[in-house]
Amino acid sequence: MYMRQVFWGSGIDLPDDIEEVIGRMTLDVMELPGGERASTSHALSPGFYIVFDPVTHTTQFLEVSGEETTERRSLSVVFNDVHAHRGTLALRPGPVRITFDNKSAKRTMPGIWISGDPMHELLGRRRPFLTASRLLSNQTFRDLYRTGTLNTDQRFKITNLTILFTDLEGSTALYDRVGDLVAFDLVRDHFAALLTSIAAEGGAVVKTIGDAVMATFPTPDQAMRAALRMRAAMRELNEAVGREDLALNIGLHGGPCLAVMLDERQDYFGQTVNVASRVQGLADPSAILATKSIVESANVGRILAEAGFTTTESVTDLSGRGVGLDVVRRNIDILRGTVEISSAAGKGSTITIRLPLTLAIIDGFSVRVGSETFVVPLEHVTECTELPAGQRSPEARGILSLRGSPLPYVRLRRLFNVPGKAPERENIVVVKINEFHAGIAVDELLGGMQAVVKPLGRAFRGVSGIAGSTVLGDGRVGLIIDVPSLMRGVMQSSLQAQA
Repeated sequence: MYMRQVFWGSGIDLPDDIEEVIGRMTLDVMELPGGERASTSHALSPGFYIVFDPVTHTTQFLEVSGEETTERRSLSVVFNDVHAHRGTLALRPGPVRITFDNKSAKRTMPGIWISGDPMHELLGRRRPFLTASRLLSNQTFRDLYRTGTLNTDQRFKITNLTILFTDLEGSTALYDRVGDLVAFDLVRDHFAALLTSIAAEGGAVVKTIGDAVMATFPTPDQAMRAALRMRAAMRELNEAVGREDLALNIGLHGGPCLAVMLDERQDYFGQTVNVASRVQGLADPSAILATKSIVESANVGRILAEAGFTTTESVTDLSGRGVGLDVVRRNIDILRGTVEISSAAGKGSTITIRLPLTLAIIDGFSVRVGSETFVVPLEHVTECTELPAGQRSPEARGILSLRGSPLPYVRLRRLFNVPGKAPERENIVVVKINEFHAGIAVDELLGGMQAVVKPLGRAFRGVSGIAGSTVLGDGRVGLIIDVPSLMRGVMQSSLQAQA
């Protein structure tokens, strides 16, 4: 119980076989009462070791490398109430005698830990946690605790928050052109569309000032998706009235700020807020204006590419020319390839295009649904697992918990109207496209195979989720799953569910 709740804490999702896992990473551990000494001897192999006591938090790192020696070395580690970190000590492989000297009045539990794959895998099993930026950017939380979040003299520092400002361009001229009554309805509909877009992407409205809106988001990609939703909503509103009445300026910026109470409501203060406001002031309805911190953040480049947008430091005569990455992606999807975009601050963006070595033969993973056999391209498969009975959904799509994280999945039986009743035991094939994971629910896992791809006839080329066909070993025809197309449907359903 101590190891679970105190030593590792509640932030790690500990496996059921935690004792076995700890055994693989533990070289030695002992209990040492106050005022006593104890020694332990070991032949250290090359690697990185951590001498650590969880009571006094005393730490000594050992980096063992180089040529092995037979010389016996001695190392002394003293425990007191100073909570000292003794740095890293370089040693050659070979015998070492480590003496623990407990000069505190407390009982200590010193140990020697191997910093290897078992420890890294265990520390990587982090449970989902709630940050201040996520909590304060939750609209429901803000609605419930509008005035009681912080005291007036409190200052709460947030290390990174994404701020979005919008404003209607030419609103005064709009009132003069269409009249106050019509303008009021348009502005009201505009506010409703903005609030819906913000809530759909997990953001929260901080305040409205005239026709302007200030909203916050935990991550830049959520803010960018909300901005794209807003542009689409403005187009729909303008099309509904047959005029270009609503022109929206959108500015995005992110960084550290202070959460404070202003005018009896929770607000934000700092340079990041000022910059975000000025960015919106420089924007125009033809583009979304975002700072470098937003554009170079993870996933934003991919979101813009999928939406058909390109980025530029300034608007020039060449802006908007050429072929958008959405066109590139569609053509690569036809070849059963993938496009991945990653950005690094100060370095730029890397576009990775993956294409199969041959367009005729692929490595596949065959599955059965009813009497039909489907083939999932093996390059997208990451693992297979059983669909827990308690997490089944009779619908075509659902969400299950995979090691504490939500995993959306699609059921092939419902998607392709395969006749017959689902078995008592269903399986999930977990697939990955770029950084998005999802599951495909099937009846039975058949195993790996090589498939010769046959093109679909003209009548079936428009079927979503099918990339082609192949002749199976028994002479029957198996359909090859178009994983990118299938996953886009799952992502869209996830967004609609959040909305």
